[in-house]
Amino acid sequence: MPNFLILGLSALIPMIVGFLWYGKSLFGKAWMKETGLTEEKIKSGNMALTMGLSLLFCFFIAFNMHGIVIHQAGIFSLLMNDPEFFTVGSESYNIYHYFDGMHQSFGHGVLHGGMTGLLFAGAVITVNSLFEMRSFKYIAIHVGYWVVSLALMGGVIAQFS
Repeated sequence: MPNFLILGLSALIPMIVGFLWYGKSLFGKAWMKETGLTEEKIKSGNMALTMGLSLLFCFFIAFNMHGIVIHQAGIFSLLMNDPEFFTVGSESYNIYHYFDGMHQSFGHGVLHGGMTGLLFAGAVITVNSLFEMRSFKYIAIHVGYWVVSLALMGGVIAQFS
């Protein structure tokens, strides 16, 4: 069962990374140039609605990331039919808890979150961007953001769930 407090906190990660990533200190100018946005256009939007909906969707992402980084169900289903599985110290009990411990580390979550960012989010962004005839820089900015965000989300969820 997911820890909803941890999911809520990890939903803040893309918001914080986005503030830095798309802000003036990192890739903000390049992002605005590649998208054709201006300061005036950004200021004309409904920022409260944008931030609120973004946080909601980041929570949905965090909920799904839980299943990606905490994936002991496969090993559990393999071992649960062993009559000794629930006996502390049995071979099947020890195997399950060995893998359970491996999957609950920051590094494990970063690995799976980063892979999800690159191979799933990156693929979706790239396909859409190719059809929109966007530049490689545009793709790299967005894919990089999601790789970093999902890696950090995965790390936090795996470590603290």
